[in-house]
Amino acid sequence: MWGDSLIQRIEKPSWGQKRQFDIISKKIVLTPKEVPKLFHMCRSCILSLIPLCQIEQTSSQLPLPLIMRNNVLKLKLDDFRINPLKVQAQNLQTNSYLANYIHSGQEVEIKVQNTESDSCIGTYYTSSNKLAILKDQGLDCCVLDPVIPLNEILRVLRRTNQTLTENFTWKVVEEVIHYIMTNSKGHHILQPTMIKVTKLYPKVFVESFDTELDQVKQKPPELDTGFFYTEKTAIWFLGFILKEMLPLIATRQTKQILEKLVKMCFQPDPHKRCSATSAKNFVKQNKPEAS
Repeated sequence: MWGDSLIQRIEKPSWGQKRQFDIISKKIVLTPKEVPKLFHMCRSCILSLIPLCQIEQTSSQLPLPLIMRNNVLKLKLDDFRINPLKVQAQNLQTNSYLANYIHSGQEVEIKVQNTESDSCIGTYYTSSNKLAILKDQGLDCCVLDPVIPLNEILRVLRRTNQTLTENFTWKVVEEVIHYIMTNSKGHHILQPTMIKVTKLYPKVFVESFDTELDQVKQKPPELDTGFFYTEKTAIWFLGFILKEMLPLIATRQTKQILEKLVKMCFQPDPHKRCSATSAKNFVKQNKPEAS
């Protein structure tokens, strides 16, 4: 398009046509302006009223024929517009793109599953930030709520001299403790990069992935002495995460409570360190009612 000659541009003008990145051809395409038909206008009005995370549930509850439900509430690739200026080489490798949902203008992430793999339903389909699943033009895609790592949030708050809200602070504490209790085997290295916060529909969750010990700056004492993984090791990492958050907590009462919890997590002897259950009970007993 940008390399076209002047004559071609005059003969086939493209003004008013939006540039969009096509997932299938992986090229920039032009979407000509068209007068939407009545059906498409009605469909757009309906989809703009339904949150993305509730489309599948709404579709199953509507007392309509299956064909009509599929035509109205079945998501298509045309429902999303990918800005070519935001597409990078990394996106082409991972098949993950930021797109705008045209019916509400919300920015979402579209992950295209690798059709060559044995199973089309991968980890993204069961991810905590999954909004919807769509199958269109031979592609299996997952629509995800974009996430921000906790360490990025803390970094921005430090630079802008802002503080953490009390509700958000306790939500992070509860989610990390819940993660430790339900994943007591395998994921003993917890870092702020693993804690994700969704953008569209506020949600905090811990993303599981393997981290090399060499990349971890702060390690509990037992890892240096060959101590095998226990729940107490993960509790130490909880204390490290809370220590990073403490300077950004404005409420004095919450700060004092979490300082006590940090001391319980940072006991040098892992046998004297609090367990996930005792940490959960401590939070339940000391958490302010307003939170």
